[in-house]
Amino acid sequence: MSIDEARAAFASSCLSRTFDGGIHAVTFQPTPGRENEDRYVIEEWDDVDQGPSWLFLAVLDGHAGSEAAEYTKEYLPTVLRSALRSKLANCRPKYDHAEISAFLRAQIEEFDRQIGAAVVALCPDPHALDHNSASSLLDGPDSCILRRAISGTTLSIALIDGKKENLWVIGLGDSSIAIGDFSYKLPAAYSVNLFSKMRAVHGGTLVQNISRYSTSPPYIIATSDVRHIDLTTVRDKEPILLLYTDGVNNIIEGRFLFRKANPCATDPAAVLGALLSDPVDKAFLEGVFDHEVEPRWNEDGNRAVEVLGNMLGGRDAVRMEQIMTPALLSTTGESDLYIDDTTIIICPLAL
Repeated sequence: MSIDEARAAFASSCLSRTFDGGIHAVTFQPTPGRENEDRYVIEEWDDVDQGPSWLFLAVLDGHAGSEAAEYTKEYLPTVLRSALRSKLANCRPKYDHAEISAFLRAQIEEFDRQIGAAVVALCPDPHALDHNSASSLLDGPDSCILRRAISGTTLSIALIDGKKENLWVIGLGDSSIAIGDFSYKLPAAYSVNLFSKMRAVHGGTLVQNISRYSTSPPYIIATSDVRHIDLTTVRDKEPILLLYTDGVNNIIEGRFLFRKANPCATDPAAVLGALLSDPVDKAFLEGVFDHEVEPRWNEDGNRAVEVLGNMLGGRDAVRMEQIMTPALLSTTGESDLYIDDTTIIICPLAL
């Protein structure tokens, strides 16, 4: 297979889109039979204040199922948009950046709290559950409430005001912070008598172990890190905003791809920045990936697809073919070619 053929196969397997304002997005999972649990959101909000439209960007990295990520994608932007509209209406003509940061953090915490509250409303007394009553909940019309509660998602948001003067960056997600994951948040009786019986893709052994050792939850919270950035101080540098899930980190590290013997420790943000630079530092990037990259190879112009293709194989036709060969792809991370769900948004911030 030639490099052009391999790239064409790769690009056709990507779910990509180019938005107004030069925003490029891609999400990718090539492994057959494996659901991509990543989600992303790109929206213009034209009604939050009296000026130009605000821009809302988010990437979500779901785990233990896609339900929490899908639910958050569908409903959190609407919740934040409506709440922010009311908030700004009450603080015109000017608003305090720190106050908006605290407000956004509180809104996300409340959104997560309501996911757990729906479980409690559905099952107020988990100690009273027997096999039949638990089964009726798990198989009943409200089972989606339980599935989105037991699954989880990380969250990275960028919110940009209409004048492109202010950027709020919101991060929620590590080993102790996530939306959902209520096996770690609600009292242990929910895990013992309800969640442990769920026939979820990743639910069984994990939840049983949580049930055994859970003594004083919550072990996970949904308190996000919110930072405000004054874009007027960097506007002359023509900044580019990048949001991505940790599939990017795994590809760059290469532990389950092509650098198993000597994983790369370079900061992923530095690598992505180098891939978007003009000119590209090919020597630096070849040292990161152990293959040659090629700028602007993607004919349809989606830069997120271009960046992802350069990370995975660049000009190496053999590697590009391998990452698209089902027999070589692992679903567990125990073989060389394991590709985690990967999502990238590239957004220029120049006026």
